[in-house]
Amino acid sequence: MADAEDLGDTGVQRLTEAGAALLVPIRAMGSWAARYADIVLASQDRYGTR
Repeated sequence: MADAEDLGDTGVQRLTEAGAALLVPIRAMGSWAARYADIVLASQDRYGTR
């Protein structure tokens, strides 16, 4: 969800409003993953799902 915005030779891209709205939940999921990664991986090892 990005718009191409031509600014000379740079070809800069920016997120659309919808794409920017996803930043909050995506960052929250990243924080959750960082916090619980060891627990999730240990559980997967215990139940043979990894």
